[in-house]
Parts: sequence; structure tokens; C-alpha cells
Amino acid sequence: MKVNKNWKVITFKELIPGRLTNLILSHHIHGVFNIINWYGVLNINDDNFNQSFNLLNDVLQNASLHKEKVVIAGDLNMITNANLKGSSLTTQDQTLISWINQHNLIDLVPYNPSPSYRQHDSKGICSKSRPNHILVNWIDNFTNWDFNIKHLHKGIATSIPIQLQSSQPWNQKYNKLVISPKIIKNKHKLINKLLKQGDLTQFDTVANNFNKVIQKFGRPVKFTNALLTDDRRFRIADYKHKMLRFNYKYNRNSNDWKKHDEWNSATLELAILNSIKHKKAILLQLLRERKEAFIKKVNNLQTKTPYSFVF
Repeated sequence: MKVNKNWKVITFKELIPGRLTNLILSHHIHGVFNIINWYGVLNINDDNFNQSFNLLNDVLQNASLHKEKVVIAGDLNMITNANLKGSSLTTQDQTLISWINQHNLIDLVPYNPSPSYRQHDSKGICSKSRPNHILVNWIDNFTNWDFNIKHLHKGIATSIPIQLQSSQPWNQKYNKLVISPKIIKNKHKLINKLLKQGDLTQFDTVANNFNKVIQKFGRPVKFTNALLTDDRRFRIADYKHKMLRFNYKYNRNSNDWKKHDEWNSATLELAILNSIKHKKAILLQLLRERKEAFIKKVNNLQTKTPYSFVF
């Protein structure tokens, strides 16, 4: 994924060491993207097998409630098409297919005639399958392809079309609704009635009920992330810079301008230039600190197979 000014990294979490990571990105027009990297287990009795599905259920349910996009990519060690493998589906495969259907996910590369995994067993028989997948929770004009890498698996990729232009001004963009405690107190009976409508054993029904309540009683709140310039060091430097500019402007516009010698004016100009350099140096330092923190977090991943991660 190519990073640019339109994207902001919200958070990066390692849900299961060496198995499951979650990168959350925010786009100023298209909202939040949950990028999941999943390295599946081979044994259905492994504790990580059920734990992976449970954690992903939480991510998908939260994404459905907030209308976020989800991309799940990686070597799942499970297939969704028996024709490639040449044998019947295993219990793991059937579990994955059932789970995909349950959450209305789309497997972008399930039936590519080119397998993404080849290996000869002890009898010399070549096993061909596609255990690598890219799953998404929305329909779009995706472009998918694979490529060879220095492993038994092929790399798989997809292109997600993102329209970067929007007729909607940024200052009118809202992606968060909040219901005030006062409204909840005064309208709690009606809210409870709306939340209890339909078959509450179905998650989509519960999510739609919540959405109706939020749309009816919520008010839009502008979503803003913490800026790099919110650091105390930068604010102090910016304040000093503004004071220097104010003093310089006052001297230039003063009726007593001729009484101020050139040395004093030149000193102020030099001080202003130095304050600009100081602000830039602080911003570069803040950027380095943010980058170092991110690299440290990635380097602390508890995994012996770093190639299995897409980040």
C-alpha cells in the first residue's frame, strides 16, 4: 500500500503473536479501513484456530456497526475451492467457507486456475492449492493478480479503486454521531423499543437497530485526529515566532520607524528566520519520533516468520 497525505495511520495491533495483526487506516473521504494480516494454523485443534475466528468476529462486527471497510489477507492454510486441491474439503476448509458466508465476505482470489502453493510430498505427488486469500466486506471493481516470490507460496495482490476527489468540502465531512446523555435519559423508552425490534439473534438486525437509533437521535461530530503540531515543544516555538513577527510588524508600521536603527531591524529579521528554522527542526524531530515508535512496535512482533506479514 502506497502511503500519501490522504491516509492516516490510526493504530497497529498484534492480536495474536505471529498469526494475526490489525492495521487501521483512515482516509479523509472514504473513512476507516481495517487491514488484517492472517497467518492461519494447520491444525484445527490448535488454540489459535478458534481464537483467530473469535477476534476476527469482533473486528467484523465493529466494522459493520461503523460502516468500515475490512481487508483480510494472508496465508490462511485453508482453501475455498476443492477443484484446485483435487480432494474433498477438510474440516478447516469448511469452517472457513461457512465463516465467509456468515459475514457476507468476498474471496477475491478463490478460483484462479493458477495455484498459489506447490509442493511434492514424500510420494512425489505435487500438491496444488490456493491457501492464500484476500477477503473483503464490500463490492468494488477490484483488480487481482499473483506473482512469484522466493517461497513455496506465490504472492497475491489486489488493487482497490479509491476516488481521491470529492465535491464535498472537508469542513462538511462528518463520520461520527453522538447521542447526548440527556436524550438517552429522556428518550430511553423509545430507544429501548427501537433496539428490541426484529430477530435479535441475528447480528445484522441488532446492527440495523443501533443504526436507526443513532441516525434518529445522534448529532454529527467532526472527527479529528491528534495533529503532529499538538506537541508542547512546537506550540512554544510557534508562540515565540508569532511574537517576533508581531514586534517586527509593529516596528515597521510605527510612526517612529526612523528612530529604530538598522541593527535592531536586522536583528529581528534574523531572529524570525531562526525561529522558522527552529520550528522546522522540531517538526522533523517529531516525525522521527513517530517513525521510531512505529518501527519499534513492528520490530517487537513476537514472530519467527516475518515473511508471513504484509506490513
